[in-house]
Amino acid sequence: KDQDTLLQQLDEKTEKIHEMNQRFLKQENELHVLTMEIKTFEEKFVEQKTVSSQKEQETLSLRKQVNRMIEELSQLESVKDVTLKHNKQVRNPSQSYYHVFYCPSA
Repeated sequence: KDQDTLLQQLDEKTEKIHEMNQRFLKQENELHVLTMEIKTFEEKFVEQKTVSSQKEQETLSLRKQVNRMIEELSQLESVKDVTLKHNKQVRNPSQSYYHVFYCPSA
């Protein structure tokens, strides 16, 4: 009878060990899945960071181009203003500096 009880206890312990082993394997599998998800996330993060850095460089380059174009436009506007002023003086010589010296009626 004692032997039967011992065998039953052994069976119960063995079953418990089997259940614990199953839980361990399941947790180990879940850990592996989570580890792979984290690795994938990290790879995507690094990729996005690289893309973001490239976009930042492109933006900086475009900003420099725009600033250069604004400066060129400003210079062209100055030339245009001077040209318009000169053309106006040529069309209206009575206000021209040259009129004083070259027009006998002055």
